[in-house]
Amino acid sequence: MTGLVAELALCRTAAVRASFLRAHRELWQPEIVERMYAEVVKLARTDLQQAERLAKAAGWVADKLDDDTSRGLSLRALGHVAFSRGKYNDALKHYDAALALFERLGREVDVARTLNGALQSLISLGRYEEAFASAEKARAIRTSFDTMKPHLAEVAPDVAKSAVTVIIQ
Repeated sequence: MTGLVAELALCRTAAVRASFLRAHRELWQPEIVERMYAEVVKLARTDLQQAERLAKAAGWVADKLDDDTSRGLSLRALGHVAFSRGKYNDALKHYDAALALFERLGREVDVARTLNGALQSLISLGRYEEAFASAEKARAIRTSFDTMKPHLAEVAPDVAKSAVTVIIQ
């Protein structure tokens, strides 16, 4: 991670992030929110504080842009952070809010990715039937889009199998 996005991840408070973002209006772009989301996914494995800061910054930018796609990405990013912290109910709240936006916007690929992101939280909470239904929905969307990233083809069915195995036991 380099440049202004890396600097933004180091801004410890909402006030400092807002000041930084006001000083760098070039970051007020949907493409930058997508980049922040991608960085959150990476950082969630190594530095949850920086990941959360970027997810919140993405939400701030989304609000300034009044862009629901960017807002959905920031919510999904917050879901990833909450999941990584073991806060599964909080993660699902973020994923559900992102899902509602993506469904309303007709962004099927993002719907599938968000469903996929929520699977482990559902399983961790013992909500196996919901996890299985979400995995099936994500798989159905995936098969209807040739542009879907290959990882969904592998992850969603594997998680669905795990959910079914637990339900049967």
